[in-house]
Amino acid sequence: MSTPGHLEAVLSLPNGARFYRSALQVNPFAYLERHYKSTSFQDESAYNTAIIRACQTEGIEVIAVTDHYRVKTSRSLISAAKKAGLKVFPGFEAVTKDGAHFLCLFDPDTDLDIVERKIGDCGVHDDSEPSPNGKYDVREFLDECRKWGAACIAAHVAADQGGLLKVLKGQARVGAWRDPYLLACSLPGPVSGAPHDLRSILENSNKEYERDHPIAVLNSQDICSPDDLRKPGSSCWIKMSEVSIEGLRQAFLDPESRIRLASDPVPEEHTEFVALVWQGDSSTAQVFTSVKTSMSLSVAEGQGSPRLSKVFATLYSLNP
Repeated sequence: MSTPGHLEAVLSLPNGARFYRSALQVNPFAYLERHYKSTSFQDESAYNTAIIRACQTEGIEVIAVTDHYRVKTSRSLISAAKKAGLKVFPGFEAVTKDGAHFLCLFDPDTDLDIVERKIGDCGVHDDSEPSPNGKYDVREFLDECRKWGAACIAAHVAADQGGLLKVLKGQARVGAWRDPYLLACSLPGPVSGAPHDLRSILENSNKEYERDHPIAVLNSQDICSPDDLRKPGSSCWIKMSEVSIEGLRQAFLDPESRIRLASDPVPEEHTEFVALVWQGDSSTAQVFTSVKTSMSLSVAEGQGSPRLSKVFATLYSLNP
């Protein structure tokens, strides 16, 4: 039996939130040149092509391109990635005046000139420095990101160079970690692999650093080559209803169910109830349901049944 028009209409609606494998710290080719990173690529075009191909091979659907206080250098990679079907957050990596590194991400449709102006707001106007420091300290920068409507992630948070939990000390560190506008941080692996003295903070079990909402822990390490995208710490799965800053924010607020690290177990395949259309009155009704498994295509089926109640129809749809 063919799928009725009403069911087709229901199936055409957005499926709601799902997991996207996301790499949120991809560097453009200019970053490699500026920091003298070893690379086998002769030019930007070849680098961009290889990065995009590696994303497709690894099942990475979402990236953020985040050069240090620069966005013009990211333009060609962002454009090429979008043309290839990837979702791209434009942004930059910031270094606060107290030395902490942050990824600052904007909605995918944000004009890059707007991002450029935000970099200027940070007091950075000179491209001659490879990795300049901005004028804001951590708390000030988090507040600016809030005003901009940007997502802010404490990059490599436990690293000696630039990690918020390493470069800040005392009450400055406590205040920054408990700041309500800090919602996410990144590690190269699970919290269990972080330095022992920082684990209780990351687990939200240290009373001095305790937060109402635990900070979401992501895997989003530096990407400077296609091989980096194959490393477990380079990406993670983020559940979003749409790829947007609001989608990220909702995931960061509910990391237990919306963030999956490379070290986390892969969910088992399961049947999912997708749609039900009721046609006819209580005595001559047809029930059309659509079900799918996590790894298969949707299928539809229909069955006529006299005096079928709506309650039974729902039960039937859940046990087709």
